[in-house]
Amino acid sequence: MKHTYHVICIAMILSTGVAAADKPFKAFVTSDFRTSPYDSQVSENIALLASPAPKVRAAAAEALAFLRAYSAGKALGGALKDKSADVRREAALALAWCGGRMEASLLLAALNDESWSVRQSACVALGNLTGMELPFDALAGKDVRQRQVDAWRKCWRSVVDGQIPPSVLRLATSKDMEVSLRRVRALGAMGGQGAVDEILKILATYRKEDHSKLNELQKHLVQSCIRSLGRLGGDKALTVLLDYLGTAGWGRYAADALGDLGDRRAVKPLINAYPRFARQVARTRSRLHGPELCPPDDRSLGDNTQDRMLETPYAIALALTRLPLDEKADVEALRKICPHLLANL
Repeated sequence: MKHTYHVICIAMILSTGVAAADKPFKAFVTSDFRTSPYDSQVSENIALLASPAPKVRAAAAEALAFLRAYSAGKALGGALKDKSADVRREAALALAWCGGRMEASLLLAALNDESWSVRQSACVALGNLTGMELPFDALAGKDVRQRQVDAWRKCWRSVVDGQIPPSVLRLATSKDMEVSLRRVRALGAMGGQGAVDEILKILATYRKEDHSKLNELQKHLVQSCIRSLGRLGGDKALTVLLDYLGTAGWGRYAADALGDLGDRRAVKPLINAYPRFARQVARTRSRLHGPELCPPDDRSLGDNTQDRMLETPYAIALALTRLPLDEKADVEALRKICPHLLANL
């Protein structure tokens, strides 16, 4: 999850609408939140990549990784040529999360960086983005390293624009769960014709399974599928994510992915889902009633404290800060759940 700041901002927006209940739509749009809090933080950190201070530039690259800012890929790719090795290293590591097909060639070039830590970070990023696991020793002699770099480049030359990389398709033959996880991550980052369908095939195996009955590796696989669908987007991805939004175990991950997807059609379902996952406004002995839906692992933590926001309502509120909120009907719906949102801060 990203920063609580985003959720607080949406509470402020909603309370502005409630305060002017006779004109909620006007109150909302005149708040001048034309850029979402998430997009603002991404823009601020991209700008900081040009700071005169290397530490600031490195911290900005790291922050973009935490934000999982896919739109920052180009800026982070440029930071791979920074004068500071610390900045180049952080940019390479950030691209492991934010990069895609366009940044792969820049990371391949970074395998020859003069700093061993940058070389190693570039290899890690390439492995995460492409699903490939080729040998690379950042501390090996120059000749050995060059042979390893050449192997990476040879593999990348087989990639065709608009198509799923052959190396990713070959991963489908393995029954190893770790390999499947690499495949899903690569499909999300690399994309290509049919990438969404490939992910849906994997999800079909677990679609009817109870979240609490899956082992940790299986949970990670489904979570990665959901995240990749959010990044790839499209009608098929939207339909599946909205379906997962209504489930106790996967709702938080689906909400996060819907924020990544950015489709305004997700606004109403997210608003409708919030009260079901949130602590209720009514109290018993000074305690808020628990939600209708809550993952068991989140409930066990939430029952022990009243000053902690549950994960799914947090994810839903955060997703709403990233989506277009300029339809009058959506603003009216938001105003109605405002007591729930404020009760869960």
